[in-house]
Amino acid sequence: MVSLKPLTEVGYDRIFFRLPESRPSEQEFIYYTFDTVSPPGFANYWNIVGFRRRGNRMPLFDVQLLSVDDDELAEETYYPEQDAGTYLSFHPAEFVALIQWLENMSGCSVIEGTQLTPHFQLLNANELASLHYKGLDIEIWLGDVYRYVPSKQVQQEEAGDQLHLVELPRWQLQKGNKQYGVFGLITFERHLLNDPEFWPDDVQGLVPVSFDQEALEELIFLLKQRTYEVALQAFQS
Repeated sequence: MVSLKPLTEVGYDRIFFRLPESRPSEQEFIYYTFDTVSPPGFANYWNIVGFRRRGNRMPLFDVQLLSVDDDELAEETYYPEQDAGTYLSFHPAEFVALIQWLENMSGCSVIEGTQLTPHFQLLNANELASLHYKGLDIEIWLGDVYRYVPSKQVQQEEAGDQLHLVELPRWQLQKGNKQYGVFGLITFERHLLNDPEFWPDDVQGLVPVSFDQEALEELIFLLKQRTYEVALQAFQS
């Protein structure tokens, strides 16, 4: 059974991936990866999730997604804080493991019938175009991209005017093909939209996305609607 484990439990450490050490004034991120990868020297790409919980009575959960391959690690100038891809690419079983891991780490209990609040807004074609999705990209991503609007508690902590996008996986359902899905958390400053060459999927770097309990439960609910099994059932019905 696939699961996410701390890097040290599958033969890695922060130094291998050039991940930053926590500063004395900060609570520490713990980094996890899927236990389907081999120890250093045998894998050629990795999906990594950073997670930390802050506070008790009204907790906040900070999540980082990053993907890296061995070609990037071979470059002396590569540093995740500025260069990491902010998405995960995985098999169906790994996606289910990610959902279960988020539930366990946060203590969220997400049940059928969860209602979405304005935290997550599904973007239509015009809204995607306003965010510099173009032509075929709009066709590919339509129905899969949400804007995440954090709670006021989270927004008060953010520096600048930030936009957060959530890209959800869409599976290829033909039999016999290897299945891969992509889940992305993209954060950028609104002023970048003034650059006609800006494209959200080019955003890189370790930028944590913060959720309160309600928002994280809603994110988990959205992810549960996008498993390969749910997609296959809908395709066959």
